[in-house]
Amino acid sequence: MKISILHASHILNPTPPSGYGGIELVVDTLARYQLKEGLNVKVLGITNPTNVYEYEIIPTFKEPVKKPLTWHKIKYMVKLLKESVNVDTVHLHVQ
Repeated sequence: MKISILHASHILNPTPPSGYGGIELVVDTLARYQLKEGLNVKVLGITNPTNVYEYEIIPTFKEPVKKPLTWHKIKYMVKLLKESVNVDTVHLHVQ
């Protein structure tokens, strides 16, 4: 089964967080668990260059955007639609 995990703070913080980031920590924990269960997991978010990822992470931006503008959100939505075409389940985590 192919699963995409998307979260609301996709622009602000890397997954997993390098400090504060409750949603990012939940997304990371869920992705690791689902991977251990034999699922194909992709996370749409921001990468942390110091992390080694067990799951596939699709970067939206090269670095966190602390004051996102409308075009940042549009770019994310386009990427979300593109990456969610061939998946069975989409987890959407919002605040």
